[in-house]
Amino acid sequence: MRKLVLMFLSLTVAILFACGSESTTSPEGLGGPDNSPVQLGGQGSNTPEDPQPAQTSDETQVVAPPESSSSGSDEIASNEVVDGQADTVVQTPTPGSEGTTPASDEGTGGSGSGEGASGDTGSGEGEVSGSSESGSSGEGAESGTGETSQEIAPDTDEGGATDQEIKGITLTLDTSQGKWFTAERKELFSKDEFKAAQNRIKELREKIRNLRKEYQNLSKELPDQANEKGKAKVSENRANRQEEIKNEIAGYRNEIQQIKSRYGVNRFQDGIWTAWANQVLFVNARVEKTGWYRLRIVAKNIFGPLPDFYSHFNVQVTNETSGKDIGGVLVKATDTSNQANGLWVSLEQGDNKLKLMWTNDAYRQGVYDANINIRKIALRYHGTHAPRMGMRRNAHQYSYVDGRFFWDANSVRTYWANQCIGFDYSNLKAGKYRVIVEAKNYGVVPREFTSFSVHVNTDDGAEGVISIPADAQQWQRGEAVLDITGPTTIYLTWTNDMYKPDRNPVEDANIQIRSIRLQKIGNSERSRIAAYLLGTRSGNTVMMLGSIGVLGIALAGFYLFNRRRSRLSAM
Repeated sequence: MRKLVLMFLSLTVAILFACGSESTTSPEGLGGPDNSPVQLGGQGSNTPEDPQPAQTSDETQVVAPPESSSSGSDEIASNEVVDGQADTVVQTPTPGSEGTTPASDEGTGGSGSGEGASGDTGSGEGEVSGSSESGSSGEGAESGTGETSQEIAPDTDEGGATDQEIKGITLTLDTSQGKWFTAERKELFSKDEFKAAQNRIKELREKIRNLRKEYQNLSKELPDQANEKGKAKVSENRANRQEEIKNEIAGYRNEIQQIKSRYGVNRFQDGIWTAWANQVLFVNARVEKTGWYRLRIVAKNIFGPLPDFYSHFNVQVTNETSGKDIGGVLVKATDTSNQANGLWVSLEQGDNKLKLMWTNDAYRQGVYDANINIRKIALRYHGTHAPRMGMRRNAHQYSYVDGRFFWDANSVRTYWANQCIGFDYSNLKAGKYRVIVEAKNYGVVPREFTSFSVHVNTDDGAEGVISIPADAQQWQRGEAVLDITGPTTIYLTWTNDMYKPDRNPVEDANIQIRSIRLQKIGNSERSRIAAYLLGTRSGNTVMMLGSIGVLGIALAGFYLFNRRRSRLSAM
């Protein structure tokens, strides 16, 4: 019996070591921006010394917005950084309370032409916001352009939100678990200036539509010509004009993007704000339909200025109801205008609880200060089919973060070793895969630093090391082969930081990741059950500890039973 107990204890210790390989959230190494100080006032920034806590709002139900033009609105159509989305809004509750404001239908957008949910569609949209404007639905994305438009909502110049019911979606905010404050309402742009910007975008889009029609007409079959020389000349003229049209469309789209970057998606500042990363914001969503929804966030920086290197806020989203890490919303960061972006979330019929956290604070006393001001949070139903995903994940398509990262439009970087980022492959089939990571250095590479060492591991215990050449100019690739037993999250942890501040210029190894891609090269040779039991995620650990506890109780009971029986036999 003693041998059996010793075997049990040895097994317990071995499994605890196997399940304890999570990454650390503590940045190691030097370099990179600081966090905001604990105290707001007197730190060399523009943050108020006595900010006002977020104010309570009333709960309301939300229904599909009416169809109308976007003229006279105060929200401009915006291209989202990642892909097309529609919006919904939420207002500012007081810490320790929950609540929502009546939702307006301002800034309704169309979905883009890229990867998206399909199936049963609907226009139901829920929103909570600190805005005061009523709204009207705007134009959707132009067919075939890949652009998403969120048009301006009519301006009332009054406080509060227009009572507007959106069928099937109810949103409430809970700021009680974080340091959130009410943002002072102010006008960022005049009504006339903002309307002029909107009208200019409409004018440019009309020009693009006309040019596209002309291009299509030029692509039609050439008419019969008297001779081959004449036909060749007509063909050459058409080709030249088509090239001119492409350049004109590119110029108009660039101007549209410049207008959107300048004016954002709304001309008012209000809502809620925080000066610190990882402040919890709960969004409680009650929906009538199970399916895929688009979560949209409208935000800007407040009490800045932003540092030059800071391009996007990252808001990490977790489904507390299902326990699944969903990913992050990347919102373009500016000091002067509201920008918007979103991601897909799968919600069940009934009550769902989403946890939002802004993760990438940046602060240097008297120089720069990143503080996220969330003006609007929105939700819109899109259908029952999951968004289509291939084997490649770009930097913004992560699902898990443990550490400090900073995002650009097409990459993610960290200044410290042992920061972990994960990418969801929930539809992956068992097999041997090449895991290919594309990265480069952000900044000047230390002269003795030759390659990044990236530890890669999965939920089912597969792991390896990827070596990626360190280059500040060109993207480089590294790979490892993993035997994966099925759906999993793949985690990347950079392990070899180096920082040389005494050199001129300063040399600093900072990994900047652009993408991860899988390529199947064979069948799995691992047991799926064994792989799961040796997995590194906390859920597996809990299951194993529970199983060990039950086994321990059974062994103890068996031991006591045998001992009592031995005593009775001795009597």
